[in-house]
Amino acid sequence: MMKNKVIFSDVALMIVSLIWGLGYPMTKWATQGFEPFYETGVRFGIPGIILGILFVKKIIHMDFATFRAGLLVGVVIVIGNVLQFASMKQVSAGKESFLIATYILMTPFVARLISKEALQWKSILFCLLAVLGIGILCFDGSTMHLGLGEIEGLLGALCFAIEITLIGKCVKEVEPMGFVIIQMLSSSVISFVIALFVEEAPDFRNMQIQPLIGIAYLSILNGVVTRLLQNYAQKYATSSHASVVLATECLIAAVSSALLTDEVFTVRMIIGCAIIFAATMLAVWDQIRTEQRRDNL
Repeated sequence: MMKNKVIFSDVALMIVSLIWGLGYPMTKWATQGFEPFYETGVRFGIPGIILGILFVKKIIHMDFATFRAGLLVGVVIVIGNVLQFASMKQVSAGKESFLIATYILMTPFVARLISKEALQWKSILFCLLAVLGIGILCFDGSTMHLGLGEIEGLLGALCFAIEITLIGKCVKEVEPMGFVIIQMLSSSVISFVIALFVEEAPDFRNMQIQPLIGIAYLSILNGVVTRLLQNYAQKYATSSHASVVLATECLIAAVSSALLTDEVFTVRMIIGCAIIFAATMLAVWDQIRTEQRRDNL
């Protein structure tokens, strides 16, 4: 029975990675009809409401510590998602997925600052390798072109690293599902309030079908389905095992972007992406080895 649950958890994690990877071209579609803050408001508001209804008892019995932690992470989610969305208006979906994947490499540095966790020399090495990959990815043949879109993407990755570190720090002290729901609802409310002052509202009457498909996908599949699948799957899979499976999302994003957005990958871009992916997988593998040594003590 346990073996079947482990197998199902692996399948569930693969589905999560597939949905996340497809989320990049879907985000590209959403940029055709939404501005960053409105997109963030809708994207997290819909799943927040759905999960809130499904787990209403978690909301009713929530303590202030859970609410405060969810609100803090919600603010970081707004900043990170808006940066990523703004970046996607200027950068291809496949390229963006590899820029965002660098959050895995940034997390140890952020954890050092926030949680005072020890920083290993390997983390620095993997980060330098990723910088090399980014350099190749952004080299246009004659000059290094690190434009605003690429910078926004990397800053978005930094926000995701901060988000992961904060979640790891807070989740042990709060109720998990209520924590997630408050993250989503608070990020949605904050985004809508800001959007009212700085952005034009989406024109749904004249909007093409692609942005609507994109925002629906991000809200329902990315927001609700992946959350429920991941919560179940990680009961039976180790965090390091989950990291390996989920880290493949950038490859799925690259392939799906080529199919859905007519994106063209040059040999240089493929080399840059391969180096970034290698650095990411090395970081995940090092995490697995560290956990194995810790378990053997």
